[in-house]
Amino acid sequence: MRTALAELDTPDMEHPSSWLSDGDDWVLDIYESGLVIFSCGGEQICKRDGVSRGDALELWKLLQRGQRDEIKRKLQA
Repeated sequence: MRTALAELDTPDMEHPSSWLSDGDDWVLDIYESGLVIFSCGGEQICKRDGVSRGDALELWKLLQRGQRDEIKRKLQA
């Protein structure tokens, strides 16, 4: 996960984000700019701009543990 986030440090117009998904089609998409989009089945649930790489890593860990409500809470705070 850290390696995927580190790739965002090098701008890439073709691939400006890294993402993690689970088996239920929930996705956390992290962009070079710090934008994070949380979605399910292609529908955006919530987003937040200015998220640090460290916070993004924590969000991905929450998704791994199935803590979707906590992700929503953090992104909507």
